[in-house]
Amino acid sequence: MRMGVDLGGTKIEAIMIDHEGLEVLRHRVAAPQNDYKTTLQAIKDLVQSTEKASGHRECAPEKIPVGVGIPGTISPATGLVKNANSTWLIGHHLNRDLAEILDRPVKIANDANCFVLSEAHDGSAKAATTAFGVILGTGVGGGLVVKGNLIEGPNLIAGEWGHNPLPWANQGGSRSESPGPTCYCGLNGCTETFLSGTGLQRSYQECARIIARADGTHQNNDKPSRLEFLTTTGGDSSPTERMRIDDEGIIFSVSEKSQKIGIVGAGIQGVCNALFLQKKGFQVTLFDRDEPGNAASYGNAGHFSPYASVSLNRTDILTDVPQMLISSRGPLALKWNYVPKMVPWFVRFVANCRKEKMMHTAKYMHQILDQSLPAFDELFQDIDLEGLVESKGILYVWTNKSIKSRELEIQIRDELGVKQQLVNPKEIHDLEPNLKPFYDGGVFYDYARHARNPRKILVKLFEKFIEKGGKFLKLNIQNVDFDGELPVLRSEAQRFIFDKLVIACGAFSKRLTDKLHENIPLDTERGYHVHFKGCDHLISRPVVYADRGFGMTPMEQGLRVVGTVEFGGLENPLSKSRIKNLILNAKDMIDGLPEHKDEWLGFRPSLPDFLPVLGPSKNYKNVFYSFGHHHLGWTLGAISGKIVSKLIAEEKTNLDLQPYSSLRFS
Repeated sequence: MRMGVDLGGTKIEAIMIDHEGLEVLRHRVAAPQNDYKTTLQAIKDLVQSTEKASGHRECAPEKIPVGVGIPGTISPATGLVKNANSTWLIGHHLNRDLAEILDRPVKIANDANCFVLSEAHDGSAKAATTAFGVILGTGVGGGLVVKGNLIEGPNLIAGEWGHNPLPWANQGGSRSESPGPTCYCGLNGCTETFLSGTGLQRSYQECARIIARADGTHQNNDKPSRLEFLTTTGGDSSPTERMRIDDEGIIFSVSEKSQKIGIVGAGIQGVCNALFLQKKGFQVTLFDRDEPGNAASYGNAGHFSPYASVSLNRTDILTDVPQMLISSRGPLALKWNYVPKMVPWFVRFVANCRKEKMMHTAKYMHQILDQSLPAFDELFQDIDLEGLVESKGILYVWTNKSIKSRELEIQIRDELGVKQQLVNPKEIHDLEPNLKPFYDGGVFYDYARHARNPRKILVKLFEKFIEKGGKFLKLNIQNVDFDGELPVLRSEAQRFIFDKLVIACGAFSKRLTDKLHENIPLDTERGYHVHFKGCDHLISRPVVYADRGFGMTPMEQGLRVVGTVEFGGLENPLSKSRIKNLILNAKDMIDGLPEHKDEWLGFRPSLPDFLPVLGPSKNYKNVFYSFGHHHLGWTLGAISGKIVSKLIAEEKTNLDLQPYSSLRFS
């Protein structure tokens, strides 16, 4: 195992690779500002957490070498950092200090040199004799490779161009660029002060202030979450282009006549996809046969569960299935008229219950779950969520008879680096004193969140989508075909053509993917809920009874009791026995519950390996998928939307997306 760390101006990212050079995982944190010691500690914490999450067991941790790319270089004369736009690094023995705090060998190199050397050897420039690479980030950097060899020069600054003066700078007038802004290097008008992310931000803020003064408005443009400005490609008749810098510092342009994207499905997946696509300048139209917020995104448990990396394909699950089916109070049920249709899915499921398949699922669920809350935070900053999301954690409880399965789940999550706190009966009582003392132990995820009203949250996100120019059509989309390469959506009476298409309609997605000649084994977990009105005060946070596969969440509508996994397809009616099961289980946990209300059935889209499908269609490059999230559709809504939007915009995601591809079913 080897580890690399990219120390940037706004973020620090670590990657673990195996002996074949393949990525194991990567983690990212925000970079401390203006504090050398805090930066050292942040790198140490990141290295340790990445190492732990990778499950490395080959050798002692201190023996894993670490390579660090920095926005500067190490002076060959003094051994000190120089030429770093992260100025708090300058003048420090970073190599020595990191080796000491990490207690292992450390190699430091310029980040641009690392980038271009990699591209020259096994990337986009591997066939070129000469390669010149450019970095536009917090600063401006460059690197030069000739015949496979890095050219550094005697002062280790060969290829650097950020501190050259801006060519052809305006010398006067209202838009004077000379002498230019003061650079950290002590000069004025360096190219870096104009072309870097910080330089573009400064220019944007100056333009915004000029505009505000001109039209008499007052705006706070000190900390824009995203930069956006207009430019032309030359001449009065030139088309206008909108240039943007996204939240991760990636610069891109979008024509005023931007691409049109159609999304089938207006649940949490579809709406999140729509919002992230809007952020990238696309024109988006949502389609659904129902109003947003009236299907599975309404009736779910409301959990934001970034810890839930262990899915139903555990190695021990097959021995438990017969008992689950026999028990009237168990978490699993079958509609027997659906069994013949279920057989192919179940055969695939059994094949995925081996140890290596289970760990594969857990690893790649963890990869996206780890980014699920930050992705939601990007969307939530634009809406008013007061009283709708609570951060009180989620509590799981169990009895001794289920301890074997629980130990397996806990072990896997530990290996992945998932934070979890085992709790004893007293600690459970302290957290939730109104629970009956039937439990023998549990686990508490104190960083998890829950929704007080999932439908309201979805509607607020949807309204933001409409406010930003999005369109919604309440139509039942029945078919997908093509006009050349462009996808066409068809309802009973209407036809809509788009540049690209996203299928995000949950359990109903298979009806469309079948028409695209993809045999994706998508099936349906049927989930239920009831409410106990006026009882949300009885617990402070969601509580899951792990033995029986159901849970309770305090919501505005009352105490919502959700659960069961029932395989019965999309057409079978609601099962009164499953509703009764929920009620009895709830009353086993809490005394004095009143008559229940609001019996509800919804459909969770499930695949036999319990990984979602994210990314392009196997057969059609302009069709993308975002479905198959089983019981984690709510948790994974934002990160799925962010991933798919980046793929459509042809941006890098820094994630291994192959495990989520529909190609895995070919």
